[in-house]
Amino acid sequence: MFQRWLVWLLFAAIMGFALGGSFAWKIMYTPPSQHASNNQEVEQPAEHHDHKNGFWEKASDDPVAYFTLWLVGFTGVLAVSTIGLWIVTWRASASQARDMQESIAAAKDSADIARTSLISTQRAYVRVANFPWLWRGDTDRPGKVFYDITPIIENGGNTQTVDAKINVNFALSDDPLPQGFDFPFAADHGFTLIGAHQAVGAGNVVILDDDLLSVQSGKKFFYIWGVVTYRDVFPNTPERVTEFCTQISRVLGNPLDPREIGNPKGTTVEIHFRIYPEHQRTT
Repeated sequence: MFQRWLVWLLFAAIMGFALGGSFAWKIMYTPPSQHASNNQEVEQPAEHHDHKNGFWEKASDDPVAYFTLWLVGFTGVLAVSTIGLWIVTWRASASQARDMQESIAAAKDSADIARTSLISTQRAYVRVANFPWLWRGDTDRPGKVFYDITPIIENGGNTQTVDAKINVNFALSDDPLPQGFDFPFAADHGFTLIGAHQAVGAGNVVILDDDLLSVQSGKKFFYIWGVVTYRDVFPNTPERVTEFCTQISRVLGNPLDPREIGNPKGTTVEIHFRIYPEHQRTT
C-alpha cells in the first residue's frame, strides 16, 4: 500500500514540474541572434534589444506570457498541495488501520473473556458426594452378611455432562497403601450421563462382615477409589477429570450382627469414611 502511494506521489510531482517547466522555459528562453549570410550581425537598435530580453519585461509586455507565469505558479502550488494531501491521507489511513486492528483485538479479547466466563459459570462440575451403604444377607454364607457401598457422583454444574465415563475399584489390605500407589482398575469404565444438579451411583463395592470387623479392630484397611472423565456441552473445551479415594476410618456397632428391629435405620452399625490424601484431582 505504501509503495502505491509513493509511486503516485512521484508521478504527480514529475508531471507538475514537467508541465510548469515547459511553460517557464517557453517564457524565459530567448533564441540566439540570427546571422546574415555574409557573417555579419543583423543590426538591431540596442534599446529595443534590451527592452525585449528581460523576463519581467517580456511578461509585462506579453499578456499570454504573464498569465502563463501565473499558471506555472499555481501548478507548482497545486503539486505541492497534492503531495501534502496524499501524505496526510496516507498517515490518516495508517492511523485508522491501526485503530481498527486495536478495535478488532479488543473485541476478540472481550469475546474470549465472555466465553470463558460463560463456560466457568455454566459448565458441569463433577464431584463425589458421599458413600452410602446397605447390609445384605449373604446367600453363599448362611447367617452371614456383607456390606454394599456405592459412591455417589454428583454434578453441581448448570449443564449436563458429555461422554462421561466412571470407573471404581477397591482394596482390602493388611497394611496402609504405600506412598505412590498407582490405583489400578480391574474393569473397563462405564458410560453415563449426569444432568445438571443431579447425581448417579457409580459401581458398587462389597466388604464382608468379617473383613469389616477386622477394619474396625485396625487389623485391616479398606480403600475405595475411582475416576470420572467427562466433557462440557461447550465445544472445544478440554476433557475434565475427577479423581477420588476414600478410606473407612471408623466402624461402630457389631458388623457381624447389624440387625436391630427397633432401630429406624434397621441396624446399629455405622461406617464412617475419610478422604485419602492421594489420588485427589478435579479439573
